[in-house]
Amino acid sequence: MDGGTTGIKTPEQARRYGGEAGQMYDSCYHQPCDDLGNIHQPEQRRNTRLLAWAIGRFAVTVDDVRTPR
Repeated sequence: MDGGTTGIKTPEQARRYGGEAGQMYDSCYHQPCDDLGNIHQPEQRRNTRLLAWAIGRFAVTVDDVRTPR
C-alpha cells in the first residue's frame, strides 16, 4: 500500500481492512482526521513486533548484515 496517496481500494482490500472499495486506501491521509484512531491496529501490532525483533537482533549481533568486499 502507498499510504493512500494514489491507490484505490479493491473490494478484497475493503473486506480485509475496512473502508469502501473504489476509494483511496486512506481517506484521512494528511487530513485533520489523520490520527492514531484510524490506523489498522492488527497491522500496527505486527509492524511493531517486526521492528522490535530487528532492533533486538542487531543489538546482539550484526552477523546478518552483509559487508562490502
